[in-house]
Amino acid sequence: MKTAALVLCLILLPTYASAGGFLIYNQDAKANGMGLAVASSIDNASAVFYNPSLLTDLKGLNISAGVNAFTSSRRYQDAETGLRVNAIPRNHFIPTFFASYTMDKWSFGMGVYTPFGLSTEWPQAWVGRYQTTYAEIGSTYINPVVAYKFNDYVSFSAGFSYATSSLTLKNNIAVGPGMAGR
Repeated sequence: MKTAALVLCLILLPTYASAGGFLIYNQDAKANGMGLAVASSIDNASAVFYNPSLLTDLKGLNISAGVNAFTSSRRYQDAETGLRVNAIPRNHFIPTFFASYTMDKWSFGMGVYTPFGLSTEWPQAWVGRYQTTYAEIGSTYINPVVAYKFNDYVSFSAGFSYATSSLTLKNNIAVGPGMAGR
């Protein structure tokens, strides 16, 4: 009985949650469809991202590419005044590319993807204009890997990530009473 009451409280308690994150963890459509539970079962070139040791189970050349499309919308409600402000809607198109080649017990893979690449823009006159009017995080990861299959049960992989990133933040500055600059 106590367990049922606890589960009921946990289900009913969080009635509303929102976030304005920038992380994109959508590197493969199949993995997304499986709830990202693919660390031991991904069977395409995106294994470069999820588990490179699985590349040894693939045969020959494999390519996986895609574009993730995001439309962001955010809203802020001032706790004191109740005034609501909507962020300017933005469209983002984030590409992913994975390739692998397996010959005998060796596999080689390459991934190019963007785990961070979204932005938020607010109107210039909104209440938080002195904190932010624009924020953008961008990154590109290039991830070469190699894998070796010892037997049907054991594979080993190694690789590295070369990452580039950028951050853009903009806000207004209070110049004087009733005056703002950018």
